[in-house]
Amino acid sequence: EALGDTIKIGRRGSLSGRLTVHGVQGDFAYPQLADNPVHAFAPALAELAARRWDEGNAYFQPTSFQVSNIAAGTGAPNVIPGELKVRFNLRFSTEQTVGSLQRTVLEILDRHRVNFSIEWFVSGLPFLTPPGVLTETVCTAVREVTGRSPKFSTTGGTSDGRFIAPTGAQVVEVGVGNATIHKVNECARVEDIEQLSRVYERVMEKLLAS
Repeated sequence: EALGDTIKIGRRGSLSGRLTVHGVQGDFAYPQLADNPVHAFAPALAELAARRWDEGNAYFQPTSFQVSNIAAGTGAPNVIPGELKVRFNLRFSTEQTVGSLQRTVLEILDRHRVNFSIEWFVSGLPFLTPPGVLTETVCTAVREVTGRSPKFSTTGGTSDGRFIAPTGAQVVEVGVGNATIHKVNECARVEDIEQLSRVYERVMEKLLAS
């Protein structure tokens, strides 16, 4: 909400799936000659959406599953669709791996006897910088410049930190408020940008002097 009120010490991973459920198109009047993929997928979707994937941990909230897009049918009111397309995403903590999530999704689909094909996309792995010298240095710099005492968090979406963390570097993030993020009027206060530059300067001074 305000510059320096939060320091991101990690981020969740992001695993997306592009699922196609295969059925047999047909006339509503002759359902025995068709196979409705929407009906076939519905029980599996209910289980995926209701599943408690994990409890998270001291730094991360629990893993979450969300459907972003779902489509089937020709637009006609009396035709059983031949396929169903679903896009979904899992935001996951360090309690999970890409492999563990994929295995669970596939097990649920197989158990419900869904006829499917799937493509996977990994846009980022979870990372964490535990509290230590870097986090405390950034906290001190924020307090000196803004007067605020930051809290540690790993909430929110992915960030470019996911490209740096795999190198072995510690990664923390501190920046301006995000009330307008991804909106048509996205903006930041000039005062905040000026203060943020002073925060970065103080962080470098303290780390180089230690």
